[in-house]
Amino acid sequence: MKQKLIHEDTKNVSSLVEKAQKIVLTEQSLNLMHIASSPQKEESNSQNKILEELKNQIENLTNKVQNMQITSTHSGTTSDQDFKLEHLTSDQKDLLLETLLDRSAAFSKSLKTIGCTDRVIPTFNFRSHNPIKTLPFEIPHAIQGTIKEELNELIEAGLIHRNISQWSSPMVLVKKKQNPTNPHKPASYRMALDLRLLNTILENSTYPLPKILTLINEISKYPFYTTIDFCKAYWQILLPEEMQDVLTFTTPFGTFASRRLVFGLKTAASIFQALVDLLIDELKLSGTTGIYAYQDDIVIGAHSFQEMHNKIRSVHDILIKYNLTLSPEKCVFFKSTIDYLGFNISHNKIQPITSNILKIISFQPPRTVKQVRRFLGLCGFYISLIPGFAELTECLTELTRKNVPFQWTPTHQEAFKKLQDVFFTKPFVRLPDWDKPFVLNTDASGQAISGILLQEHEGKLHPISYYSKTLSNSERNYPAIKL
Repeated sequence: MKQKLIHEDTKNVSSLVEKAQKIVLTEQSLNLMHIASSPQKEESNSQNKILEELKNQIENLTNKVQNMQITSTHSGTTSDQDFKLEHLTSDQKDLLLETLLDRSAAFSKSLKTIGCTDRVIPTFNFRSHNPIKTLPFEIPHAIQGTIKEELNELIEAGLIHRNISQWSSPMVLVKKKQNPTNPHKPASYRMALDLRLLNTILENSTYPLPKILTLINEISKYPFYTTIDFCKAYWQILLPEEMQDVLTFTTPFGTFASRRLVFGLKTAASIFQALVDLLIDELKLSGTTGIYAYQDDIVIGAHSFQEMHNKIRSVHDILIKYNLTLSPEKCVFFKSTIDYLGFNISHNKIQPITSNILKIISFQPPRTVKQVRRFLGLCGFYISLIPGFAELTECLTELTRKNVPFQWTPTHQEAFKKLQDVFFTKPFVRLPDWDKPFVLNTDASGQAISGILLQEHEGKLHPISYYSKTLSNSERNYPAIKL
């Protein structure tokens, strides 16, 4: 395979060239000998045969050198070391590597090589056209050098440029996540824009984002998955010139304008979703289905390795066509289970991701209303996986209402512990089979109503979805038959 040639033969390119040159000299010497010798038919035929064989060797060696040089050029930006393929068989790995390296234009590892597309031209509507101008925030002297380096990198990559404008938003610093393997390493920061004031006059986008549960249910129909992630996703969408002026930002080193879409703009998510939806629609028209996206996180579903390989090829081809690039180290290929949008997905089954389960079961009993809201927010994300959620959390929800004094009682502690215990069991639901009958169980109390949709699988009833709702004060007066 081509990838093996990179490792085994790249170092021998010069020796192959030298060998080819020696063969050429041999050919020339034989030609001279042939001219000088007497023309005997048998000897002439023998020499011609040798010459033909030497010519074939020269051609094969030349082609080999050229192919290796081309492959080497590609691997200068993307190599097999950038992809996580240890779980694949040797043949699967070789085939997939060849496909990925042949499409190295779909990957980037630096700001200078990220894509730039004009397939979607962002439009913005403002409630007011009076410029917003904000003074810059103070930046600690110790990290000003880091900010200066990042600004220079963005300028060199052509993503920002110096600008003087009536508009300006302040630059802010966002602390990067600490590497758990090196907790003593000094904290590092990345640059971001504080666009809160600008967002107050920017009209909301009407373009919808996909419903997460609908997306996940569709994905779990497949037994195998590939996830791909864009490299600096928003930076790959070109902004119209008039919007570049609006997105001028202030720093201790001057004012700059962004040429690309930026994180923090409230319509940015919808703009990028429109782009990936356009990409997926084009894939569907060409016969490639099973591609799903929530903003910059794309999942490819397949029933076999060959099907997955074909889909990966199609997706990367259209990414190149759109001039979009991925982060190779963030791509995961041909897995039977993936973590996606807070859920662990496998064939016909979804459950919470392990990291969120650990957050919930290790949560300390709340001491403030804010902590109660945070706990309910963590658990409520998985409301469709938890039976009787509304009734279980009714007393906790009551603490978050206005004019209700915070008082943590044994009743609250019991509800808190029960909810944590639910996550100890790793709750999950199965994907429905629309050709089989469903079973619906319902229940009602004075505080809430709930329901479970079930379906038989391998002789047992399994939950498909849960529903629950806390009753309002007026609803609590209804007779049971009306609930």
